Amino acid sequence: MTHLEALREISTFWPGASPFESWDTSEEIRRLEAEFGRKLSAGVRLYLENGCPRESVLLETVGNPIEIYPASRLGARQPGYSHDSSDAPLPDWDAAWFLIADEGADPIAFDLNEPDSPVNRASHGMGEWSFGRFSDSAGQFLLCAAAVHHALTAWGPEPITDDENGFRLKDEPAKWLFPRMKKWAGQSYDEWCSIFDNH
Repeated sequence: MTHLEALREISTFWPGASPFESWDTSEEIRRLEAEFGRKLSAGVRLYLENGCPRESVLLETVGNPIEIYPASRLGARQPGYSHDSSDAPLPDWDAAWFLIADEGADPIAFDLNEPDSPVNRASHGMGEWSFGRFSDSAGQFLLCAAAVHHALTAWGPEPITDDENGFRLKDEPAKWLFPRMKKWAGQSYDEWCSIFDNH
C-alpha cells in the first residue's frame, strides 16, 4: 500500500474530514532541512507534504494516546529529548532522529540515516534510547494508529472487556480491527494488536 493509498483508507472510516491531508509545507520543509543540515529523504518529504497535520492530533490507544505533532512543532530541537530544561543538548539523542509523535513521552521518530524512512519508537526512562521499528512507513503508521483509535472510540465508551477470559477488544470493534490490521500492519501487526488476548 502506498502512502497516499493509506491516507485515502483513513478517510473511509475517519468521522468528518481527516486531519491527515495534503497541504503546502514547502516553507516547513526548507526550515527543517536547514535545522537538520541535510536534505530530507523522499519518504520524510512525502509525509510532510501529505499527512503531517496542521494541528496536533491525539489518537487513543490502550494506554497513553499517541500525539501526532503538527508541522510547526517539528524540528531538530526537541525539549526533553534532544535538549534538557536549560536548553542544553542531551548527548544520548542522535541528531538524525526526527521526532514526529510520542506515546506517553515514548518518542516516535524517523531516523534520517535510514533512506527507506521507517517509523521507529523507543521507551523513555530506560537509561538510553533504543529505537525499534514501529511501522515500515509514515503512511502505515498513520493508518494503523488511526485504525486503533477508531476501534477504541467508534463503538461506545467501553470497547474493552477485562475478565477471566482475558483482556479483549469487544466483538464488534474486534471484527472491524483485526482483519484490517493483518492486512495493513504487515510485520508490525503484533506491535499494534498483541495487547489484546483475542487478536
